[in-house]
Amino acid sequence: MFKNIVHNFQSLWWVFILFTVALVIGLSLYAQRVAAAGASHYSILAETIQPLDSTIGFNNTSAYLVTTAGSTVNAGTQYVAQVNLPDGAVISDVRVYGIDSDTVKNIGAGMYRYNQDNTPVYSSVTNFVPSSGNPGKTVLNLPMTSVAAATIDNLTYSYSVFIDLPRATELNTTTPNLGILRIIIDWSYPTYVPLISR
Repeated sequence: MFKNIVHNFQSLWWVFILFTVALVIGLSLYAQRVAAAGASHYSILAETIQPLDSTIGFNNTSAYLVTTAGSTVNAGTQYVAQVNLPDGAVISDVRVYGIDSDTVKNIGAGMYRYNQDNTPVYSSVTNFVPSSGNPGKTVLNLPMTSVAAATIDNLTYSYSVFIDLPRATELNTTTPNLGILRIIIDWSYPTYVPLISR
């Protein structure tokens, strides 16, 4: 009788092991499919975007990033938004959300990558796109320059979105005439990856 109990216990133990292995494999495959399904979205808020030089006056405390005073050392008023995407990710779309009710001046944006040498060289990931100047909210769709440039290579490059945001002709304290709200980057992996990588 004792031998039968031991035998039954061993059988149940093997069933448990096989069930556990099958469960782990099944969850792993499911996680990979979830990770590869559809595009992911990387969001950059206006509060995290910084001016390229410290003499630019700006305000980013009311949702929009707004230039309040131009640079005293450079002709333009440019800002940079750092992009941190995982290695191997492929960018499919970059959108900059803002507002342009100024009839004279425009905002503009483009995504760039630069090598990490002592003297970095910038190259375009997207085209630089200016706003139309039409009243109301603006979405700048930044088209990719090439598939190669759209593939993240963190070993070789760093990535940023550069924004040209001049001081508006008239500063409006309620709703800005020129401002940046946020940046959305759509990206995906070309193959299945573990869910934890996202």
